[in-house]
Amino acid sequence: MNTPLQPNDPLAANLTPDNGDDLHGVSSRKRTGSSALAERLRHLDEPTHQDGEAPRASFFRTGMMLVLGLVLAGTGATAGGWYYLTLLSAEDTSLQFEPVERGRLVFSVVEKGELEASRNTDINCKVRASGRGNSVATSIKWLIDEGTRVKAGDVICRLDDSSLKEQLKNQEIAVASARAGLIQAEKDVEITASQNEGDLETARNNVKLAEIDLERYIRGERDKLEKNILGKLAAAEADLLQWKDKAAYSARMAKRGFVSRSQAQSDEYRRMTSEITYSELERDYMMLLDYDSRRTILDLQNKLEQAKTALKVAEISAAGKTAKAQADYQAKLQVLQQEESKLQDLKDDIANCTITAPHDGMVIYHVDERTRFGVSTSQNIVAVNEPVREGQRLMRIPDLSEMQVKIKVHEALVPRLIKQQESTADGLPAQIKIASLDRPLRGRVKDVSSVASSSDWSMADVKVYPTIVLIEEKFEGLKPGMSAEVTIKVEELENVLRVPVHAVLEANGRKFCYVKTPQGIEKRIITTGLNNSKFVEIKEGDPPAGLLKEGEVYGVKEGELILINPRGLAEKRNDLHAEQRDPGELVSATINNGPRPNRNGNGNGSGPAVGGRPPRGPGGNGPGQPPREGGPNAGGPRPGGGFQPTEEQRQQMQRFHEELRKATPERRKQMIDELPVPDNVKEMIKQRTRAQGLEVPD
Repeated sequence: MNTPLQPNDPLAANLTPDNGDDLHGVSSRKRTGSSALAERLRHLDEPTHQDGEAPRASFFRTGMMLVLGLVLAGTGATAGGWYYLTLLSAEDTSLQFEPVERGRLVFSVVEKGELEASRNTDINCKVRASGRGNSVATSIKWLIDEGTRVKAGDVICRLDDSSLKEQLKNQEIAVASARAGLIQAEKDVEITASQNEGDLETARNNVKLAEIDLERYIRGERDKLEKNILGKLAAAEADLLQWKDKAAYSARMAKRGFVSRSQAQSDEYRRMTSEITYSELERDYMMLLDYDSRRTILDLQNKLEQAKTALKVAEISAAGKTAKAQADYQAKLQVLQQEESKLQDLKDDIANCTITAPHDGMVIYHVDERTRFGVSTSQNIVAVNEPVREGQRLMRIPDLSEMQVKIKVHEALVPRLIKQQESTADGLPAQIKIASLDRPLRGRVKDVSSVASSSDWSMADVKVYPTIVLIEEKFEGLKPGMSAEVTIKVEELENVLRVPVHAVLEANGRKFCYVKTPQGIEKRIITTGLNNSKFVEIKEGDPPAGLLKEGEVYGVKEGELILINPRGLAEKRNDLHAEQRDPGELVSATINNGPRPNRNGNGNGSGPAVGGRPPRGPGGNGPGQPPREGGPNAGGPRPGGGFQPTEEQRQQMQRFHEELRKATPERRKQMIDELPVPDNVKEMIKQRTRAQGLEVPD
């Protein structure tokens, strides 16, 4: 009976097929590194029992596959360690046959994961930190016990609000002061507007007065002055003519003796005075026309421009005063709004110090992943009197009415899983096995992530894809964090021609098997389809073009007897011949024919084989013999092949596993150290043992 790798084993995940059309790969000539061995072992990661449900892999078997991973690295000593741990005695190579039959073929994915609620609500600290550079907001005053079931609205946590209430009082005073400043600023805006209006009105009136003065002078006052001077000038001219005549008459009369000489001189003086007056008036008239009028007009025009400029200045000044008053008002308004916002924030913080459940569920404290492994420098501990930071996640309230399982599927299985998931309206069916329940629960695949995540820290090179499986049944007692094993039925074929997986071999990229006929055992070339760890589908119909060579027979029929342990016969017939040596075959040769390890784990190249197996002769693919290829299980423990462990060997391995689990940590370390395998293999086994929760001292 085949003992497959489990799909959740990291090594087995690397060997899982990603294509159901041709599960044996291409020609071995195109393989590099350990790809051939991985190709042949990939069938071992699928379920082995009926309907695709896989048993759980034991710790020891997982450890053995880790050792096989070291074999893939090409170390002969590691290969010897694997051989010692898995093959404790010789295998009976007698030929065994089974009839070819029709039946159901199921391909399923089996992974382990943890239960979680479909709807989870994170409870975070909404209280704000008190100052810049200080992330601590408050501390926990009271806390509900973890695991308590709560109803919507139940109080689950109280934070310390004493300092917040003190800040609230001071903030109320600040708000009142800011409101008074805003009122004063509002009155200043009104006063400024009134003053500006008065200043602008005065400036406008000054402009109008200047315009009136200019117009008055041009249209009236200048003419008046001109006429006044002309009138005076005419009077002076008449007076001058009169005194000229009188002075001339007096001079004549004085010569005749009719008047005195002094009278004549007096009249002459009056004439001269009249002439001077006339000349001055004439000069004033000319000055009025040439200078005074122009100067007055220019002066009045200048006053008009000054009045207009003063008006513009008044307008600009009014706008500036208004803007300043408005800016001061807006500043006081913003101050008030900020103070009111701070006041409201404090009220909200005080209200947020009382945390209630948003819905029905169970309380689970949050533990930072970085804190678990000692990576985080800050300890975010959820406990009474512990400080709480702004935005810190305190707990989670999962809704237990609808549960799901989160698993991680290996990247090789994801394409087929997604393809089938998209073709199914409600999601692929699944079965969820929980240790505390006596029966599996029904489920459906809800989502397959399109982004890969690392499987774990010890297998960082393995890519897995988170997958959510929804539990369709309502079952009391399910809690987040419970371990679960999920079996997803990916593909199922009914009434197909199928044969055991280990009955199929491969050489040069072609698959074949052996059929018992009346004439003897006959080699048949076949084409395969879907397979799991137990059966492989045999395609019926005509062979693909170019597959058969001369004299070869194609296909098998229902009821024919097929050889289920064909490797020994294939080696004797040299049917596993390959034109190019495969690295995976080198590993097989090392395990089967290479130097056997002694008690120190070093091969000496001589002595009896471990488990009593005799050394191979010339027909056993030893040195100098042609390289060989194998079927789906080549390059590793081949079911029905050259070194499949017997039932007794499995029992021995099981007993070793049980003793390892029951032993004390010191005895457990001693048992592993006594294994005749290299030190690096021992260290890997210790790591695997610790990963299973068993303590092993360094």
